[in-house]
Amino acid sequence: MSVRCESLLCLPGNVKNLGFDSVMNRGVIVYVLMLFIAACSAPDSREFFCESYTQESLTNVYKQQTIRLSKQQLCVVWPADVSVCGAAGKPVITEWFDVRASPRQIRGHLQTDFSSNQVSMDILPFVRDKGATSNGQPVPNEQMHFVFRPSTGLLLLTPGNQDSQTLEFVCKPWVKQRWWAIY
Repeated sequence: MSVRCESLLCLPGNVKNLGFDSVMNRGVIVYVLMLFIAACSAPDSREFFCESYTQESLTNVYKQQTIRLSKQQLCVVWPADVSVCGAAGKPVITEWFDVRASPRQIRGHLQTDFSSNQVSMDILPFVRDKGATSNGQPVPNEQMHFVFRPSTGLLLLTPGNQDSQTLEFVCKPWVKQRWWAIY
């Protein structure tokens, strides 16, 4: 049996050396195929940036909302600057949040329902005094009702009682850039 040596690789005489270029080409092809597979798979969750202009008296009030949607979860901003998430078909109770410039705390009881064309979430707030250990008291007149329709990019928000004015938000897919990663 003869032995052939090329650089640092010694092979028996009857084994063909495919060479570095062939091995490298195979690696590149496998890597590109993996990229295509990853690009074609659906993301775990999608984010949307929503905005609304509503006419209140003679001024435009600009309102914003961000939505994160996955197969089993909807996340909205509530109370202010805090993202809370409701799970499909099971109630979720948030942690206690301090209310700005108030001696009270608030938390939400979230109920989320998914259907074929929309996701709805009800948030019933509970309040208590800061430092209290009670479960708080429900405040039904401050209940929030969110309805999100991803196919049309429409978010409807009804604050308080169902008879009050519904705010309509227009939502667009939102991809955070690297510099948004801190938020």
